[in-house]
Amino acid sequence: MWEGETEPYSQIFVPGTSQSIELSCSLTGVGFVSPVSGCTDAEASNYHASAYEEDGSCVYSTAECAPFEYQGYTYDVIEIGGQCWFAENLRSSNYTNGEAIEEIEDSFIWATTNEGAQCTLNNDPENAFIYGRLYNGWSVLDERGLCPSGWHVPTDADWMTLESELGMTEWSGLCDDGFRGDFSVAQAMKASPDDEPGWNGTNSSGLSSLPGEARGQYNFENLTACNFWSQSEVDNFSPTCGLWSRRLRNFNFSGVERSNRDLNTGMSIRCIQD
Repeated sequence: MWEGETEPYSQIFVPGTSQSIELSCSLTGVGFVSPVSGCTDAEASNYHASAYEEDGSCVYSTAECAPFEYQGYTYDVIEIGGQCWFAENLRSSNYTNGEAIEEIEDSFIWATTNEGAQCTLNNDPENAFIYGRLYNGWSVLDERGLCPSGWHVPTDADWMTLESELGMTEWSGLCDDGFRGDFSVAQAMKASPDDEPGWNGTNSSGLSSLPGEARGQYNFENLTACNFWSQSEVDNFSPTCGLWSRRLRNFNFSGVERSNRDLNTGMSIRCIQD
């Protein structure tokens, strides 16, 4: 987990500040009442799309996002709502401390391990150059870390901050499970046909998501979606109900899926700056 922090379940924190957006729902999908006040300036880092009364809480980020070199590769970086995100999937085969993450190709071993592991899509090393690597949930929880120092695997709240910046509100399902929000939010997160490599979104966020899919317990899924881990444990954590995740589907009319995924699933990682 993100060392030194206990993830909030009623707030979205503004990166680099002590400010936060108060949610009137919990991050577990419990019912809500729409907030009545907050930052109404869309240029602010803590802009709250559900607020209709300005409360003077607006904070303006001074974060500088620039390409970041990590373990021999330089990642494109994008600022979204005051957060600095990797604009491409993690491709490292080592933990933050330099120790190797076990690469597992065998389906049975992948499905039964309780240790951190990684692989490439369809066990083809060339796919790492396009889609990055797929990491199981055990590697996300490993104390050796996956992201560079000063960065971390996003929490569920980090994803909500990004989604809120792109226009998702509590009324449109921000705190719910399943597919949430207007389809334009998902489209904004997906690479466009004009990008190289591209997909079928608008990429107005610059996140440039690609259909790098996931590895199930016994097989790889088809290239019809992208899947991202969060580091946030689901309530009543168990090996079959592990961490919150995000999924973007190939269909351009679907929202952003928030769901719990088994720790033996292999999915992509986007790092976010502390």
